[in-house]
Amino acid sequence: NHLSTVHAIAVCNLCEISAGLCMEASIPDDKRWIPTGLNISYLKKTKTDLRAVCTLGDVNWEEVKDLDLEVEVFDLDNDVVARATVPMRIGDKLI
Repeated sequence: NHLSTVHAIAVCNLCEISAGLCMEASIPDDKRWIPTGLNISYLKKTKTDLRAVCTLGDVNWEEVKDLDLEVEVFDLDNDVVARATVPMRIGDKLI
């Protein structure tokens, strides 16, 4: 980008894919999910490769309708460069 750093929207995309992979790995087969937004804070400019970590606590899949996933993005120095919340709508799969 114009600052010679990783583009902010690339970081945003990393957060969304991290949250999506977390959902795919965690959600029961009879449920589905869809992101309904994304709130991100860019904390530090970065020029390195990045790693995203999505956190999902204990979930009662039979009762949950909306779920906020927290994502942190780290640079190669292990500094947090961004934090995002990705709200997910959870529902039953329609067959």
